[in-house]
Amino acid sequence: MKDNKIKDKRIIKGEETKLKILKAGIELFSKKGYDATSVNEISKKAKLTKSLLYHHFKNKESILIQIMNDYNRQSKEIFDDVVKETNPANIDEFHLNFHKTIYSFLTKNSKIIKILLSEAFKNNEITFNLFYLFNDFKEHFYSKANEHFKKNNNELTLNIEEFYIHFLSPIIFSVLNDAWCEFYKTSNEDAQEEFIKIMNRIEHCNCKI
Repeated sequence: MKDNKIKDKRIIKGEETKLKILKAGIELFSKKGYDATSVNEISKKAKLTKSLLYHHFKNKESILIQIMNDYNRQSKEIFDDVVKETNPANIDEFHLNFHKTIYSFLTKNSKIIKILLSEAFKNNEITFNLFYLFNDFKEHFYSKANEHFKKNNNELTLNIEEFYIHFLSPIIFSVLNDAWCEFYKTSNEDAQEEFIKIMNRIEHCNCKI
């Protein structure tokens, strides 16, 4: 029993350490860029030794990959919550609630979005991992949505439409919205409300679920 408690404490301590590393990575990658950030800087920011960092992550890229994977997991959890809370007979309510929730999530995680977009333009491995995460989320999205709303998608929409309109558009919006609102002298709330209306109109033009 005592050994189990010690083991549990070690697991908790290890997860806390990993979280510190990931938070430090997010802060530095978003401010300085991925290439300009060193493992040494991440360990200092996290207030950990470099050897302890390497105990949890084999290199800098593995930190970035973990950030992406965690982001994808959280996105799926948010989506599942929206589905559970939506009446299966009201798909319009689902689209509206999902857009509001996911845009709020993207805005809160704009630092991560900034990292992913900037690195996707420079590093094909990161780009491919972004595509992998998109496909993973898409499969989860349609599987859960079709099960809940009892709809048959027949391939639903083309990959290019899904990725560049329904996936990238809100991501880019979350990153640029602050600067856009400052330039055009409008509030974030008004801009987000109008953006959601636009995305809903697009959804209803060719909605397959």
